[in-house]
Amino acid sequence: MTEANERYIGTYFWNKVMTKYFGKWAGGGLNPNVVRTENGMPAIITKKLWNEAQKRMSENLKPRNKTNKAGVEYLLSGLIRCEKCGSAFSGNYK
Repeated sequence: MTEANERYIGTYFWNKVMTKYFGKWAGGGLNPNVVRTENGMPAIITKKLWNEAQKRMSENLKPRNKTNKAGVEYLLSGLIRCEKCGSAFSGNYK
């Protein structure tokens, strides 16, 4: 699942990603010493709505098509349909 932004429900993070210290690269991965504060900022949605959104986002994940050689993802691919036959439109890169 993709990383979710918990700030929507009021969770504040400090020092989440490892960065440079004293000019030396310390890695860009997640920091095991992250400071996580529940209700550290005002929530803009309820936790119930947050959980429903997370569930829906995980259901919407699709496996990547390995035949996509161009590496271009078109925003409306598969969403726009032909009025006459109902076929889905897709992008083409050359």
